[in-house]
Amino acid sequence: MGLAVLGQAESVPRQRSAAASRTRLLDAWLEFRTREELLALVREQLAGDRDLRRRLELRAAAAGEDTGSAS
Repeated sequence: MGLAVLGQAESVPRQRSAAASRTRLLDAWLEFRTREELLALVREQLAGDRDLRRRLELRAAAAGEDTGSAS
């Protein structure tokens, strides 16, 4: 296993560069979405990811928002 990882070491910078490029593309795409589009995207993700929903509920609670009355 260790030799296999060492054999791939030369591709690591290329992989990091590709990942950074994808991150910049996503950031740019998000920057140009409207507030409504972003809210729809978040709500779509919340519908399919209970863990994400719970983490955001905890953030809202910590910020003093009442998530119980919004439902």
